[in-house]
Amino acid sequence: MDLDSYFSEFAARDWEEESGGTDADGPIRLALVGLGGFARDHVLPALSGEATGPTDRTSFCEITALVSGSPEKAERVADEYDVGRTLTYDEFEAGEGVEAFDAVYVAGPNALHLDYATTAAAHGKHVLCEKPIEVSADRAREMVRVCEDAGVTLMVGYRPQIDPATRRLREMVRDGVLGDPVQFHGGFTGHILEEGSADQWRLDPDLSGGGALMDVGVYPLNAARFLLDAEPTAAQAATSSPDPEFSGVDEHVAFQLEFPRARRPPARRVTARRPTTASGSSAPRGRPNSPRRSTRKSTRR
Repeated sequence: MDLDSYFSEFAARDWEEESGGTDADGPIRLALVGLGGFARDHVLPALSGEATGPTDRTSFCEITALVSGSPEKAERVADEYDVGRTLTYDEFEAGEGVEAFDAVYVAGPNALHLDYATTAAAHGKHVLCEKPIEVSADRAREMVRVCEDAGVTLMVGYRPQIDPATRRLREMVRDGVLGDPVQFHGGFTGHILEEGSADQWRLDPDLSGGGALMDVGVYPLNAARFLLDAEPTAAQAATSSPDPEFSGVDEHVAFQLEFPRARRPPARRVTARRPTTASGSSAPRGRPNSPRRSTRKSTRR
């Protein structure tokens, strides 16, 4: 077993080869739709080269337009990051300024993703959508259909699927280097009340579609799907919301999934049973021993 072959080019961006490489005409120009805390604190700093760590990501895309319901906020953020065009949602829907961008980055509340993607597709613009794709399977399928019919690319921003470490691990699972997977455990924790007030959209079930599972549980869930290259065949879950701020959504969630056998040619039959659990909580900043929104999962095979 030659483990060196998996580590000699550990950081290889092999997804570039699968997608045909980068555009020789330059970086993709993005319209950032939604200027909430995530967009301002994470997306814009990363794509402007201000984030810590490697910043070569700026050679692939750039923010050239901002879409917001607050013109004042949009102008302020545009000045800070030297973005040339700002649009209201009405202007975005009407197709104004479409010459300023090639694709949209949807960073608004979950329940509005389909609406924004539909507008982008109608203008022939590709869509990079923050997770989760939408608040229900039906709306997610509709987004896929809309983009397919318009001939534009739809991508959901699950970073681990293009992370070199995750891709090397997937190769090792696929090739049987690690043996037959028996269990997969994962977790994720978030402190959403340290980042916003109790009236934020993530705690509104109509806008978020749910709490801990939709916000952070999707990460370990999709990590299992990606690493095992399989879809779950059964699921069970339990939720709880002990704090009043989470009365409308799940504050904690634990879930277990079962998957089929691995998609590699095994010499013997392998029974796959991969339970996945996720649990989480949140609390306001400064509360002693404040709970956190977290996700844990295990998959057993």
